[in-house]
Amino acid sequence: MFSTISFILMFISTSLPMFPSFLKVDLSEIPAVIMLLTGGVYEAVFVSLIKNILHFPFSLTAGVGELINFIISFSFIILIYFFNKKNKKLKISLLFATIIIGILSAFINYYIMFPLYSTLLGVNKQMILSLAASFNPFISNLSLYLTLIIIPFNLIKFTIVSVLCYNLLPKIKGGLNK
Repeated sequence: MFSTISFILMFISTSLPMFPSFLKVDLSEIPAVIMLLTGGVYEAVFVSLIKNILHFPFSLTAGVGELINFIISFSFIILIYFFNKKNKKLKISLLFATIIIGILSAFINYYIMFPLYSTLLGVNKQMILSLAASFNPFISNLSLYLTLIIIPFNLIKFTIVSVLCYNLLPKIKGGLNK
């Protein structure tokens, strides 16, 4: 059920005005995070995996977008799990996971996304940089793209996801107890 909800949420997305239109904010990580906090880490990873498998037939990126989404979602879930296991404070765990995933997303884009886009889709770095520069004229190289586009975008996206999860969790736990 959580995978299906997550899959549907992938289709409800929006672009943020200060970022290129190919970067979309969706809330599909929320069911996985809720599952992590109510069910367990394996269940949460499974939600993310199934969501991306279900989305694959609708992919415009030959599955690269789904792979990157899974890697980032998986990383976010694992970060929350370990921080929450260590300090037992959900708010702190979500904060640290959000900050780290923001930074980690730059490495995932550089080492996984760019090579796969180039190999599978013939989209080179310069094409992506040109599109990004049309939204932000300061983007002239890959380092600026990663620091001015990818990291801030993911910080905003996962802040939204974290705030919503933090506020939804008590309501969901209350409903599960009934």
